Amino acid sequence: GAFPVVQPNGGLVIVYLWLGRRIGASFSADGGATFAQPATVAELQVRTVRGLRFFPLPSATADASGRVWATWHDCRFDAGCERNSVVVATTADGRNWTAPARVTSGRHVYIPAIGAHSSGQLAIAYHVLQPGGGVDVELVELRAGANGRPAGVSRPKRLSARTMRPEICSMRLAEAAK
Repeated sequence: GAFPVVQPNGGLVIVYLWLGRRIGASFSADGGATFAQPATVAELQVRTVRGLRFFPLPSATADASGRVWATWHDCRFDAGCERNSVVVATTADGRNWTAPARVTSGRHVYIPAIGAHSSGQLAIAYHVLQPGGGVDVELVELRAGANGRPAGVSRPKRLSARTMRPEICSMRLAEAAK
């Protein structure tokens, strides 16, 4: 679950799932020859989904300014921790991280991936569990706001052609294994 990001100044930030309980990061100023002490990006709060196996693996990218953006799914912003949201935290130096900020709400999401464009635009794709149990893939776009916080988050765009039914995938995998 390690995700390496190279900043424009040559700094290397590796974001990872740390001991299954937190998102961590390690920083190297010399191309990975040595690393500073690991930093905690955030303690995890995650809602599992019965029948689906997934971990809160982070994804990370660096924007044009060199700010590193890390994303993962987390239920800290939902009353009773009933649903996961896409969250982000950022750092300019690889060591000091902002508090997690929610990007999506009111949906049960997991396994987000983030990418940055040189224009400053960021995009996050993620899986969303539909109320009937199916799974879709969606995308939101955002811009960096003040102090590395997300700003101007777009409405979710559906990327999947049709809703995936997890029980059908499980049956097909079982048939293929025979």
